[in-house]
Amino acid sequence: MGDSQAQENIYLFYPNLIGFARIFLALGAFWFAEVDPFATFWLYALSCFLDAFDGLAARHFDQSTLLGAALDMLTDRCATTLMLVQLACMYGAQLGRREITFTFQCLIALDIVSHWMVMLVTSITGAKSHKDQNQPLLRLYYYKPILFTMCAANDGFFVCLYMLWFSEGIEVPYTDGMGLYRVLLYACAPLCVLKQLLNVIQLLQATSDLAAIDLKRRADARALKKN
Repeated sequence: MGDSQAQENIYLFYPNLIGFARIFLALGAFWFAEVDPFATFWLYALSCFLDAFDGLAARHFDQSTLLGAALDMLTDRCATTLMLVQLACMYGAQLGRREITFTFQCLIALDIVSHWMVMLVTSITGAKSHKDQNQPLLRLYYYKPILFTMCAANDGFFVCLYMLWFSEGIEVPYTDGMGLYRVLLYACAPLCVLKQLLNVIQLLQATSDLAAIDLKRRADARALKKN
């Protein structure tokens, strides 16, 4: 049994293979971003869709790994960052609207910093997952069906905003002439805004947790000196 375990190839674990596939799909999506919006749409959507299966595969095959967790988190952050950069280039730079560019820059920073802080706290405390939260709103947010819905709406909003640059999409009946991408954009908007607010809450909670860790370490150090 020991020899068998020693020969395991972590890179070939099913959830990690899904993670690698997501990376290549996201890179492919933005390779075509300026020339083929439909290729970008489907490649990006498939990369996001597969995010729902790496965790399932890890639990089903008992293949949860630190590498897989890192791949999952980093792929999400990088894919969102690339999409926001693309939107900043289109709606900010090409329209000459620096306030739009600045908004997308802030969203990138918030997304990366809030998740990085949570992962740092998780690493320091030795928690099983960054999704194990004591804060009520964050605990509710990380409930799997809610998390899936929120992330889908967040990505959906940005993807629809990207597609609107090129076309309204097919006209949706009973919407006063609005196209499919605009209808979906409006439908996803409230949850996308809520997702950004939760990122702020997550950042504040992680900051508070780090401060509490610092205070405990300082108190322990003072107690050690007295002894």
